[in-house]
Parts: sequence; structure tokens; C-alpha cells
Amino acid sequence: MVKRNHLIIFFAFLAMFTFTYGSAENKEADMISSNDYADLISLFKEFQEFQKPKVINGIPDYSAKAMKEQRQGLNEFQSRLVAIDISGWPVSQQVDYHLVRAEMNGLEFSHRVLRPWSRNPGFYKTRPFTTPFHYKPTMYEWLRIPKIPLPAEGISDFRMKLQAIPEMLKQARGNLTEAAEDLAILAIDVKKKESAILRDVATRLAEHHPDLVPYAKRARAAVDDFREWLEKNKGKMTAPAGIGKENYNWWLKNVHLFPYTWEECLTIVKHEYNRAISTLKLEENRNRKLSPLEPVKTEEEFTRQWKEREDFLLKFVRE
Repeated sequence: MVKRNHLIIFFAFLAMFTFTYGSAENKEADMISSNDYADLISLFKEFQEFQKPKVINGIPDYSAKAMKEQRQGLNEFQSRLVAIDISGWPVSQQVDYHLVRAEMNGLEFSHRVLRPWSRNPGFYKTRPFTTPFHYKPTMYEWLRIPKIPLPAEGISDFRMKLQAIPEMLKQARGNLTEAAEDLAILAIDVKKKESAILRDVATRLAEHHPDLVPYAKRARAAVDDFREWLEKNKGKMTAPAGIGKENYNWWLKNVHLFPYTWEECLTIVKHEYNRAISTLKLEENRNRKLSPLEPVKTEEEFTRQWKEREDFLLKFVRE
């Protein structure tokens, strides 16, 4: 009876091992699902749309639930990328593959380390008159303000963006569950500037679009309320603002595909600093018989000297 039980256990274990090993083999076989460059292009286009936040009534959703769903979806995208076999591709296409990998790593880093929607109050900003060099979705859609008077086709869109600001900042208060005081202090200063800009917007709208003025004023009031909320609660925001060297090195290597670590970058910077100081001392020695340079004493003098040197440099470059 004992031997029989042992045999049953042995065969059960053997069956389980066979199933597990076979499943692993099948899974590994399924991973190499494509070697077509067109599939990489298609995957990247799909990923570009995926990483944008869901917009509900004009408001991007950065709630904990939405971000958890995006994180889970990112895992699937990364698995699909790994499943592409690039071994037979030319170098230029392999470079594209690694660029797509870096883009996905960037979103992973945002979720795993940065989490700006829950850590950084400065994430929730309007950026009214700026055009980003590289667009990354933030809490606000870009509040672009075209030349006033607004074109007829742009009035409705601009009204919607102004209307969304109070709700966005309301959502922000609930999302900021692990905020850092240092980042809150920076955000408070930004909010003061945004308030001044929205005040100017309301003034400019009054002449040509008086119906939009109440929306601009409500948006400004929401910004001021959010700033006051930050000032009142910043002392409770005890999470660290930094990310640490290990995370920073991962970001350099896997997102920017940069070959150096933080420590190596510091060594390079120190080396260049020492080179600059050495060059300065050599120049000081070479010109030791000349009278020392006098620092400027007024803003006007600074502006004049800056203009003279700028003209000299441009003339040198042209010639």
C-alpha cells in the first residue's frame, strides 16, 4: 500500500513536470511570433495611442484605477515587443526596435519610479503659452491660446479646456497620495505664474469673447484654490522627491540608451571642470600684465556689454 502511494505520487509529479516543461516550451515558442518589420511599426503606432491618458469629458484620467490598468496594459505591449525576432534585420531596423523598447521603458519608469500623477503636484499644470519640444501627455491638454480674436472653429475647444481646469485640479487632490514637499513648493510657484497668465487671458478675452471671460475667471480661481491647498498641506507631503542613483542609472541605460552611469557622468563633469579652471588660470597668467576685468555694476552696463560681445561673436562666425 505504501509502495502504491509512492508510485501514485511519483507519476503525479512526473505528469505535472511534463505539463509545466511543455507549457514553458510552448510559451517560449509563442514568444517568437514575428520577424516582420511592419509588425514593429504597427505595434509602435498602437503604443503611441495607448500611452495617452483616457479623456473623459475633456479631462485626462490619472486616477489610481486608470494608472493601474495602463501599467497592466504596458506589460502586454512589452511582451509583444520581446516576441519580435530581429536577428535577421539590418542594423537600421534593429535601431528602430531598440528605440521602441526605450519608449516603452520610459513609460515603465514613469509607473515604477516617477509616478508624477501621485508624487508631483507640478504635474498638474496648464502650460498656457508654451509648445513642448517633445510632447508627453500631462494632466492638462495643452492650453494653446491662438491669436485673439479666436477663430470661430477654435472657440468651442478653448471653452472646453477652460471648463476642464477646475475638475482636473479637483482630481489632482485625490491623486496626490504620495506627494513630496519639495515638489509641492516648486508647484506653488508655478501656480502663481499660471494665475497671472489666466488673469491676462480673461482681460484679453473681454473685448472679443466676453462670453468666455467667466470660464477663464473660474479656471483662475481653481488654480488659486489649488495653490492654497498645496500651501496648507505641503507639510503633510513627506515622500522623498529624489529617485536614487540606482533608478537614475536604470533610466540612463534603458530609456535614453546612454552608456554611462551617474558616477561616470560625475567623473566626466569633474574632469571638464578641472580642464576649464586650468585653462582660465593659464589665460590669467598669460594676461597677468593687463589690468583686471571690472565686474559690471548696473543692469544697463550688463546689457550693453552683452550686446557688444554677441555682435562680436556673430561677426566672427559669419566671417
